[in-house]
Amino acid sequence: MLTSLAFLIFFILMQGVFAGLETGMISIRRPRIEHAYENGSRAAKMILFFLDNPGVMISTSLLGVNISVVCASLAAKKFAESAGLSSTAGLLAMTCVLSVSMLICEIIPKSYFRQAPCVRCAKIIWVLYGTYHILYIPVRLFDAFTSFLSRKIAKKSSSNEARSALMREDLKLFLRESENGGGLPAEAAALLDNAIGFHSATIADITKPADRVIAVSAALPVREAMDLCLKKQLSKFPVRDDRTGKWIGVFSAYHAMFAIREEEWTRRTAADCMLPLTGISAATPLGEALKQTKGSESAMFAVLDKNGAQSGIFTSFDLARKLFG
Repeated sequence: MLTSLAFLIFFILMQGVFAGLETGMISIRRPRIEHAYENGSRAAKMILFFLDNPGVMISTSLLGVNISVVCASLAAKKFAESAGLSSTAGLLAMTCVLSVSMLICEIIPKSYFRQAPCVRCAKIIWVLYGTYHILYIPVRLFDAFTSFLSRKIAKKSSSNEARSALMREDLKLFLRESENGGGLPAEAAALLDNAIGFHSATIADITKPADRVIAVSAALPVREAMDLCLKKQLSKFPVRDDRTGKWIGVFSAYHAMFAIREEEWTRRTAADCMLPLTGISAATPLGEALKQTKGSESAMFAVLDKNGAQSGIFTSFDLARKLFG
């Protein structure tokens, strides 16, 4: 009975070790470990091996957790039988073991290893490293299988783009773990999160549809256009050609104030002081759009669909908001 109890406690602790190491390894700052490795740390060498082979790290920790859970359940059952408990009591004991495992072996270890991942992982990394060598064949098979699935998923759509998407999702996960562990300020994590998705997004993601755009007529007097700016609390509007219905320029309140004297606002029209309106395809990546719009005085641009028709509007502010939030 004491042997079963000892095995039960041992495997519960092992489950906590594997679960905690998995979270701790994700939260580790690589430069610090590389510095420790350069100073001759053997633990740092083991950690770097897993950081360079994340599939192996995840496979080893998952197999370790699952084996520990199964063995702990069997030990709990054996303990119940040795204690002369009924089958109902044995089932209750196994249920309690699983509940305790969730608390002791999942929540507490993960929180513990997040707080000082470099120091705490280094102390017991040999457990994960030794388990990897013991379970070498199943770990490698599991790693190869997951890599195969990732490649198959990537090939179904544009292969390079899909692989990049998978890497971005992994990086976002690491950012969230680092933020939760206190290793990265929330503001920095949010900025990096936005930057990860910035270059994969297109103009279509920040476009204001044409049916929601407020435009001014090219023949509208400047004074009425200025009154509209005050009413809508906006400084810019696209200028519409009444004959074609297309946007032909940008009316800017600031530009109008300096380009036309106020006493002429009544007889001059929006077309007299409008800025050029550049058209950009909706499929243009945001990174490329940032280059194309750099230095533009109007700071407002027309979005063109695949047929070249105007489908919406975006501004330089929309680009900045996508990156900085």
